Amino acid sequence: MVNYSVKQKVNPRDLEEARKYYAIAKSSRTVDVREIAEQIAEEVSLGTSDVLGVLESGQEQNLGG
Repeated sequence: MVNYSVKQKVNPRDLEEARKYYAIAKSSRTVDVREIAEQIAEEVSLGTSDVLGVLESGQEQNLGG
């Protein structure tokens, strides 16, 4: 189950436009990269270590490493 709150937001480019409502997801816990890799590995034909390698490589690329 996903918990969320609903927020009303204004369009900053057109303050007269009708406001819109958006669902904002609320996290209930922190998930580490290994747990994400395990979940992905269950759904694809790669092992956890392979997925973990790809995720870590992506993190390094985003950090300029």
